[in-house]
Amino acid sequence: MIELKKEYSNPFNWTGSKHRYLKDLFDVLPCGDGLKVLDPFVGGGDLISKLPASWVITASDKNSQLIDMHRGIQCGSITTANVIEMMHIMDLSDSDIYAYGELRSAYNAGHDDPILLYLLICHSNTNRMRFNQKGEFNMPFGERTFNKSMQKKLDNYVAALKAHNIRFHNDDFISCEFDYYGLLLLDPPYQNTTAVYNEQGGWSLNDEIHLYSKTSSAASKGTKFVMF
Repeated sequence: MIELKKEYSNPFNWTGSKHRYLKDLFDVLPCGDGLKVLDPFVGGGDLISKLPASWVITASDKNSQLIDMHRGIQCGSITTANVIEMMHIMDLSDSDIYAYGELRSAYNAGHDDPILLYLLICHSNTNRMRFNQKGEFNMPFGERTFNKSMQKKLDNYVAALKAHNIRFHNDDFISCEFDYYGLLLLDPPYQNTTAVYNEQGGWSLNDEIHLYSKTSSAASKGTKFVMF
């Protein structure tokens, strides 16, 4: 059995996070070094950042803005120091709704640096990422800011990405070659609920059936999988 060494939550307040189920997951994970793993619905990254450092992990999601933030953290452009510096430049706080509105307008106008999106999330209602049908970030101001708890989560995630071999891809699960991997971690959107990630037709019954078909085909060739 693989030991779960760290139980910190991730820096994104992601709907459907599996942080509370990490122990259950680790109870069933296979052992061994160098295992090739695919997480095609990476979301906030709570699962991948806790896996053994010797594993080769591919993390994918069709949400390009989300993947850009993961990559920004991985490459060092989104750090606690950088976030705090940008907050000071933009006068962001938990009380300045005007500064938040200016940042949101700038981001939606095309200044779509991933660190700006992260700053919007830190100051938005419920700290969530949401876009309207025009692709504009539309979460209202939340009277929140980049507090000590969020700083700790970001610092931990930065350290986790440095310690792991993770490749982030902006792909739909349909284009992922499931049978190339030794293990699939499958946490798809839920068919019977509506959340930020599937409220605009992002997950259909056909998608659900296609996922089962791809998983079954890969499993018949020896690929192991965990499905939530």
